[in-house]
Amino acid sequence: MEETWELAAVSENPILFLSWSQARSKNTALILKDFIAKVLPGLDVFMSENDISKGAKGIDTIANHLEKAIFGIVCLTKENINSPWINFEAGALSKHVTTDRVSPFL
Repeated sequence: MEETWELAAVSENPILFLSWSQARSKNTALILKDFIAKVLPGLDVFMSENDISKGAKGIDTIANHLEKAIFGIVCLTKENINSPWINFEAGALSKHVTTDRVSPFL
């Protein structure tokens, strides 16, 4: 039996992308993900920590969700403000999402 790996499917629901880097920002994003899912149940809240299927190519899943996102929240802390990864995701969000729909969370 041949086993195949597929990228995590992008939801038909609108996608909010949570960007994080390092421990404090990750913990903040986890809390935001839970809260947003409760108050806006029709929204797919993507956070790489939880939403990349085992065996999937992580960077492809992230890129796919960045491209499909209608809104992005970038969780920033003193520790990650200069992180190359947080800057990459923020840049990708600003490219695919209108600038008034990308917000820092300090």
